Amino acid sequence: MAEVLSRRPSALYYLYALVDRAPRRWRPPATGVGGGSIEARHIHDLILIVSRVVNPVFRTVRTQAAHDDVLASLMDAEAVAPMPFGTAVVDLQGWVDARLPRLPFADRGFDAVISNSLLHHLPEPATFWSEVRRLLSPGGVVHVMDLFRPGSVDEARAIVEAAAGDEDPILKDDFFNSLLAAFTPDEVRGQLTAAGLGHLECVVVSERHVLVTGRR
Repeated sequence: MAEVLSRRPSALYYLYALVDRAPRRWRPPATGVGGGSIEARHIHDLILIVSRVVNPVFRTVRTQAAHDDVLASLMDAEAVAPMPFGTAVVDLQGWVDARLPRLPFADRGFDAVISNSLLHHLPEPATFWSEVRRLLSPGGVVHVMDLFRPGSVDEARAIVEAAAGDEDPILKDDFFNSLLAAFTPDEVRGQLTAAGLGHLECVVVSERHVLVTGRR
């Protein structure tokens, strides 16, 4: 099979998925693709399920099974956004803290754009999608997850109680307000079309999360 990750930078991590919250009694396989142990890494507001790449990675029946086993271990996680086989992240601690509207990166300089729970905070979502289109190289992967607005205030309150009923009231209020500030799936699809990204898939993946995924 074709080689996927043949070089070993000092801080190369194999990326399995983004999650909103890891399972409370999570028992991942002992080792993952590339030979490293599997862990949940918190980077800014993201939770990445990764393993350190200590050996070159080839796509074989065995490595594909290892990839699938990690995803299977996340069945009880909150809002899983799985990554395709072969997705890697270099230097998790070296990520740049930058702000829209114009990020300090070259056009078409990235093979993937990943975002979690950002879209509903933006007063001008078109700015975000414009940067996604600008930054992605041809064939680049998009994985954008966010809340979506429920059909009613009562439905929003029910979601908060089901997902965060035992949390501090301030956190619950923030969660409730975020749900009301979020876009509906149809509104997100409209944003994608307006940005020239209408070919991307926009799917509901939980009772409160929507995932935009595909390639440029």
